Amino acid sequence: MNLPPNDMHPIDVVSSDAYSPNPKEKMMTTTLTSPLEEDTLNQARAEAREILKNSEETTIELTVSGRESQQLGDALNQVIQHVLHALAQGQSIDVQVVPHDLTTTVAAQRIGISRPTLMKAIRSGDLPAHKVGSHFRIRTEDADAFRKELLKKTVTQKEQALKELWELEEEHGLVDALGGPAW
Repeated sequence: MNLPPNDMHPIDVVSSDAYSPNPKEKMMTTTLTSPLEEDTLNQARAEAREILKNSEETTIELTVSGRESQQLGDALNQVIQHVLHALAQGQSIDVQVVPHDLTTTVAAQRIGISRPTLMKAIRSGDLPAHKVGSHFRIRTEDADAFRKELLKKTVTQKEQALKELWELEEEHGLVDALGGPAW
């Protein structure tokens, strides 16, 4: 696949330093401030459909300017295949770099809770965090694990509430009128 030179499709890129626990290591985050044009996205979707058409397995090769073409490793091949399948199905793709450590504000947004709730979780020991100066930082993996556990608890609570509701309906003879439990 040949990409057009950058001057053909200008995209504003904003880069900023991200926090890294190693002071010698600078991490950069990059955000596209102007999304791809709809025509470009539609063309990418059509190309993805064409590439995947009538193929059970796709192996991807990459050619970097001035170098010989080489086959991608299994892990990178899987990632790119995932992107191709999503595009072929008409989905949008958002690629972003995630820093190793998050501020409390960013972690709260990523988890889907308020910052005060996040701070309570840190103080109670439910969410691991470390201090950088006077500020807490949360490892991205810890924030994701905490979110996953919160979702699991929420699902369990909702399932229990639903079971209790069905039991109440059975107890009051409403099962026949309402149709009974779904499980």
